[in-house]
Amino acid sequence: MLCRYGKVGYLDTDVGQPEFAPPGCISFHVVDEAIPGATDILVAGFCADLLNPTLREAERCHFIAPFCAGFDMLVEMLRHICPTIVVQLRITMESKNLPDGIFWQEDGMQRSEMININAPFRDASDRSVLIRKDAVGMRERRLAEYLKQCFPSHIPVTTNKELAYALASLPPYQVPFSDVKVTHLHCEVGF
Repeated sequence: MLCRYGKVGYLDTDVGQPEFAPPGCISFHVVDEAIPGATDILVAGFCADLLNPTLREAERCHFIAPFCAGFDMLVEMLRHICPTIVVQLRITMESKNLPDGIFWQEDGMQRSEMININAPFRDASDRSVLIRKDAVGMRERRLAEYLKQCFPSHIPVTTNKELAYALASLPPYQVPFSDVKVTHLHCEVGF
């Protein structure tokens, strides 16, 4: 897509294991160059992603918590955004795929196109066991990489304990209470 359009918008809706952001976030990225290792990630069935978290600065990023109802959130986003094309990498474990067709459109009007691509690996059931076993570890590594950005690169932070001590040594942010806003999915809560 980069060869054809020059820039591609990537909306990362996988809150548990996002591609470019810390866990618990939905994020939007504008990709204008090839991402090193992206081909390896696809060919290896995303296993390279488990080993090397790739954090990128997002155009927009919102923390929504890692344990929300992901499918419902995706449906709401698709209804609100009204994309013209949605691409899904389908795996052989059908329960992990999205429903067929334009499942998020209620009125029956065809405004979007769903493109399904079969994943390049053969045995998705074996792969899903590997990912399930390491999903918690991957989230921890991503979060640690994100938090390490708070420190100069010369400060060695290699363990969770070192990370905790380094974070505790930083002065806390102070925000006036009048600037705090709590937002719910469909309404705004004021103080």
